[in-house]
Amino acid sequence: MTLLRTLLISLTLVVFSVPAYAGEVDGKALKCTLGATQSHQARKPLMDKYITFVKGMFYFHYLSATTPLRIAQSSGSRYLPYPHMIKFGYGKSSSLNRSTLVLNYRKTPENVFYVFNCKLIKPETIVPELKKKIDRIKQTMKNNKI
Repeated sequence: MTLLRTLLISLTLVVFSVPAYAGEVDGKALKCTLGATQSHQARKPLMDKYITFVKGMFYFHYLSATTPLRIAQSSGSRYLPYPHMIKFGYGKSSSLNRSTLVLNYRKTPENVFYVFNCKLIKPETIVPELKKKIDRIKQTMKNNKI
């Protein structure tokens, strides 16, 4: 009876100690804006990140820093959900706080850290929003002589 009770307690602890499972945030999307305290203010519009979670993977959607500007998407990587954060990236060195939606992002190989403030959005709004940004940037640059 004691062995059965011990097994039951152990099983209960395992089930309730890992409430986060891969895929639980699938179908969600985030818009992440570079934090106000960060440098790189001139590149700030290009630094915005959009994240989608699909089939246990996360993808970054962003404006490339190339000419002409284009919408780019990362190749995708697995994420690890925890009760209070989601870890991802090379070596799982980037993390998203699940309650505050603050993204601590490590860019490799430069090993530079950025802090982004994120908000939930609908995944289908990402491409139209990025296209609007491209149009705004093109309009701003329209009268450039060089």
